[in-house]
Amino acid sequence: KCVIHDYKRKILLKIVYHYCDGCIAISKYVKESVKEALGDNSKVHIIYNGVDIHKFSGTHTDSIDRAKVHLIYVGRLIQEKGVDNLLKALAIGNVMNYDLTIIGDGPYREQLENFSNKLKLDKSVKFVGTQWDIPLWLNKADLFVHPCNCNEGFGITLIEAMASGVPCVAFAKGAIPEVIDDGINGFLVQDC
Repeated sequence: KCVIHDYKRKILLKIVYHYCDGCIAISKYVKESVKEALGDNSKVHIIYNGVDIHKFSGTHTDSIDRAKVHLIYVGRLIQEKGVDNLLKALAIGNVMNYDLTIIGDGPYREQLENFSNKLKLDKSVKFVGTQWDIPLWLNKADLFVHPCNCNEGFGITLIEAMASGVPCVAFAKGAIPEVIDDGINGFLVQDC
């Protein structure tokens, strides 16, 4: 079933690409994936996603509670986002005093909450659902974590965190290395 779906998607993409004057990609990674899928990306132009920096800049202040590291994740709660790997790492590592706020919702939320409880992380990990005041939440964070398992086309939540002055940690997958310059504006880790 997936093979048929992918085949139909590729045919549709070829037809659209053939008749269009140009396409916009949100990253070099997406542009290269078009070339991989179609054999050509000469019509593709890159325009990176942006954020309203006035909404985010100047919101981050140093945390008052220095005894804890305040981690934050913002995104959909689906398996591909890798939040389960983040929870596993926190359960194994247990070398720092932290709290983790998970902002977002999705079909994987209940399973992640159960997994967090099973790992005995329920005192340190809070699931707060969808929130509309992300700059305020980022203001309270020391570190933004982005444990995505898939090759994302961009990573807008990373840009929002960086605009807020919050350091980011993410896997070096997809377009993420275009967003994070390792050791300069965040940290890239290798996929596990």
